Amino acid sequence: MAICSTIPLISFSENMKNIEYYSCNVLMTFQTIYYSTTEYIYYLIYLQSFKEFVIRLIKKLSQINMVYTKLFQWVYLDSFFNDEDIKKVFQTFTDFVKIEEEEIDYMVIWSLLTKDRDLHFSSLKPFHAGTVSVTFEARLRDKPVIVKVLRKGIDKNLKKSVSFLLFISKILSYLPYTCDFQLYDIMTENIDSLLSQSDLSIEGKQTEKFHNFLQCHEHLYSPRVYYFSKEIMVQEYVYGLNVYDLGQLEDSIRHMICSSVYEFIFHSMCELGTFHGDMHPGNVLFIVDKCCSSKTDEYMVNFIDYGITYEVKEEKRSKIMKIIWMLSESGDKEFFEFLCEHGIKSRYDSHIETNVTNVCKSKIVEELVELRQKYDMFRNTIKPLDIYYTNKVLVKYNLRIHPEFSRAFMFLYSMCSLMNILKSVDMTLYKKCLKVYFAMNHEKLKLLI
Repeated sequence: MAICSTIPLISFSENMKNIEYYSCNVLMTFQTIYYSTTEYIYYLIYLQSFKEFVIRLIKKLSQINMVYTKLFQWVYLDSFFNDEDIKKVFQTFTDFVKIEEEEIDYMVIWSLLTKDRDLHFSSLKPFHAGTVSVTFEARLRDKPVIVKVLRKGIDKNLKKSVSFLLFISKILSYLPYTCDFQLYDIMTENIDSLLSQSDLSIEGKQTEKFHNFLQCHEHLYSPRVYYFSKEIMVQEYVYGLNVYDLGQLEDSIRHMICSSVYEFIFHSMCELGTFHGDMHPGNVLFIVDKCCSSKTDEYMVNFIDYGITYEVKEEKRSKIMKIIWMLSESGDKEFFEFLCEHGIKSRYDSHIETNVTNVCKSKIVEELVELRQKYDMFRNTIKPLDIYYTNKVLVKYNLRIHPEFSRAFMFLYSMCSLMNILKSVDMTLYKKCLKVYFAMNHEKLKLLI
């Protein structure tokens, strides 16, 4: 059953009639404007440095709505700021999101302990806290595990956050420049995925799915799940370093790690038909043997936290893999002709697969080729602005990038951002990994494409 169908206040037109919805979101919007404006003015009149401005602002915004916490996790992924103090503040949103004592659901923990006498908590103090859940260290029959428990009231907070996102994105859809991002369309298509985070049984099933899938991959891993329900999940304790903690690695080791990450991208998209929808630095852990040399390959990449995942329909998988291949192996015109043929849809009806007329297609391709040459769009890798510029052209024809394509693009972008943090965005390596994958899966891909 679609989750959004059970959630009130989803339709914007209906929401506007609700006084509570309107007043709450207007208040949060004005708070955002007020904090941003006042802190910026303090910076302009030299009452604080730029570093102080950024740090003070992100701390204040994070108190308004959990939407901002999620945003800061992605900003941290992008590494917009070089200042170490600013990075440390952003890192708190991936390592330990602030939590109050009343948000910890001790009754759920107690219920689990009475059911399983073999489970023993190391401490009732969380060692990690995310936007949706808190995590505790424990042991299950002498095996180290983590116990993930939903924050109290997360259902209500998630609905409030989605409501705020819809409200803001609807306002932005009427403003110049931001209207071309089509944020409201994107939000309405992803409501189910966002709200599903309040059900750990969904995350448990996806984690189990990836754990089983990656068993045959030597350097890729996802934790084993022992137990899950809506409110709680017990899974294997997976050790590893954050991407920022890896320090100086030899180029050979970095290349091996990046090759494995690319392998995860291609296999999860094409074979599993599911990909991770929340790939910020806190959700990827690396194990690198300190004795590693260029002659060894003792490393492991651990992927965790499958609270947001996206399924790719079988008929779309090969098309997405083909366009990933075409990022580096095709001409401008060929790339956008394929995108127009398989990767766009009507802007106003999510159920209609659009067939673009030849005249319309020719005009769209011509405009997109010009933009690609001007802004280096879809060149080897993908950037958020590539999607923006593409939609800016398509919106004139009441079209937009198909959701499955745009999600796949953003997944690839997040992975490439991780590689950028590792200082290993090597397009030669990317092409080599892609060619190896296509060579190994030639028959399968030939049948699909």
